[in-house]
Amino acid sequence: MRPVARPAVVPLSFAQQRLWFLEQLQGRPRFTTWGGVAAVWAAGCGGVGGGAF
Repeated sequence: MRPVARPAVVPLSFAQQRLWFLEQLQGRPRFTTWGGVAAVWAAGCGGVGGGAF
């Protein structure tokens, strides 16, 4: 693979444009967290074994 020349400003993807739009709609730009982390502990899954959910 060879490096290619890129424009100074790379356009946003459609998903990035949507997130920007939603941030603007919310009225608080730059204070929204996208991509937060969540953890869930499942105990006693009714006999499901080996991590096959």
